[in-house]
Amino acid sequence: MSPIGLVEEIPGLYGSLKVEEKIIQKIWHEQNFDSADLATECGAGLEISYSGIWNQTEEGPDFKNANILLNGRKINGDIEIHFQAQDWCNHGHHQDSNYEKVILHVTLFPLGSQKNQSKTKKGKVIPQLVLLPRLPHSLEELLEKQVIESLAGYDSILPLGFQSPVILNEMREKNHLLAQQRWKQKKKFARKRLSTVRDPKQALNECFLEVLGYKRN
Repeated sequence: MSPIGLVEEIPGLYGSLKVEEKIIQKIWHEQNFDSADLATECGAGLEISYSGIWNQTEEGPDFKNANILLNGRKINGDIEIHFQAQDWCNHGHHQDSNYEKVILHVTLFPLGSQKNQSKTKKGKVIPQLVLLPRLPHSLEELLEKQVIESLAGYDSILPLGFQSPVILNEMREKNHLLAQQRWKQKKKFARKRLSTVRDPKQALNECFLEVLGYKRN
């Protein structure tokens, strides 16, 4: 299990985006990526039969008892999720026997020029799958979705009763507050984009095309 609350700041088109590792874990849990013709970084054919049990409470890999096909061979074991390939060693997994059963290292970004291989304490090489090229949405939209979900996750302190004017007023006030917070967040993303391009029209066109690609549209 990766350190709780782990966040990475990712520079890019929108400026620095703070991404929680839990977002990547959720993508894996929901299998919310293009799974057609999967292959590891070393070129092995890959199929996901079962993504595993999400480990959110114990030490050890992020997902337990997963099932995959690697070049047609059935393998059962654990899955570990990271931002970068080098996080495997940065987090000390190469020296931790709890990670001996890991069969797949899933990362957001590719190996890059360093070509770091993830190995267990006994020296077993772990194949790696990169998610970024297979995501159905941009990082910006994934982060915006996370912000909206977190803002919407409030509990009413009053008993549920939709006929009550008190309840309706509370809901209106909460919705108004959430709308304001979401608008501020959207402006923040817009400022970051505008700061990275010379022509505001280009930024507008990019935003428009991305919005057309949202699944709710």
